[in-house]
Amino acid sequence: MSLFRNYRNQTRTRIKNNRCMATTLRWFKIDPFSNKDLKRLSDGLLLEQYNDERGWGFQLVEVRKDYIAGRYIVKEKHVESFRNPKGDIQTIEYLTFRETEFRVQNLLPHIEILSPTRGVTEMFNHFGNALNFEVSIVALAIEPIQWVKHLKKDFELVSIQRAVISDIELSPNVAATVTIAGTEDVQKYFKEIVKKRKFILDSALISFMDNGVEIKIEASRSGRLKVITSNNDFPNTFFRACVPKLI
Repeated sequence: MSLFRNYRNQTRTRIKNNRCMATTLRWFKIDPFSNKDLKRLSDGLLLEQYNDERGWGFQLVEVRKDYIAGRYIVKEKHVESFRNPKGDIQTIEYLTFRETEFRVQNLLPHIEILSPTRGVTEMFNHFGNALNFEVSIVALAIEPIQWVKHLKKDFELVSIQRAVISDIELSPNVAATVTIAGTEDVQKYFKEIVKKRKFILDSALISFMDNGVEIKIEASRSGRLKVITSNNDFPNTFFRACVPKLI
């Protein structure tokens, strides 16, 4: 049976999303963090629920003993000016709402952000406030090659279709950055290029098959992971469960 299907059949609940064909995930560690801290965070965010007058706040979708899930919402006012056909300047105002979806759990990775926005930092400030600023929140960095090694244990036809390689040492004073892409596995080619030189694999587009369905992930050294699949029910829970094994 498909590993992805196994994870979907588990009773873990995912945040509902727009069912797009690609999504970006980012994970963070809270240090220190305990069940008591999770309860404190949950209580603090419930006190800062979104209201239209303030223009920002949280909407908790689920609150459990071992995790919480929800959205951080910010109302943004925009003003645009334009010239009408008569040559007069007119101004219009409109509102948009920026949402950051998150999940916080008592096990690593403590925080999962779905499609991170520029509001992540201010959201984390509110997290810190709820925890009396007694913790630190650190992004979990995962080397792209770690994803390749891990996926090969369970899936077929795991390959790198695009790789961005930097800091290739050509001489003590010269370094190069290259991008290698193709429809076949490019690993052997970038090994030919770098040979025994030092280098950094900045990002990789990784392809693998799950029960006849091609799944692609774009992994970067920063820990950001973009999941691309023709199956709209992308398995966030699977990738989340992989993280503790890769950090």
